[in-house]
Amino acid sequence: MPPFMCRETFYKSVIGQNPEFAARLKLNGHFQSMTPEWGGHHTILGFCHTFYQLIPPEKYFADHPEWFSERNGIPHLQSQDFFSISQIQKMAVKESTSDKALEQKAP
Repeated sequence: MPPFMCRETFYKSVIGQNPEFAARLKLNGHFQSMTPEWGGHHTILGFCHTFYQLIPPEKYFADHPEWFSERNGIPHLQSQDFFSISQIQKMAVKESTSDKALEQKAP
């Protein structure tokens, strides 16, 4: 099994309330409030629902309307982008590893 960078759970009794128990379970994910004394935690860009942080329509729609969904022929920019397109995959990787994206990580 490959090693995992981080582990996460969404049990309220573990998230932020019991760092000793979280450390025992090796939970060090985005929502864990693990202090450095308990091993710290990994912060990731946006955790989920990050399509518009990575590929904002105001920046990319004019040149790449095919990257965005539509309904009845009308662009629907409040939906998911088409990540099956290799260009958008490459741009998402580029945007997620940019200095700006790394500065915007949640604490």
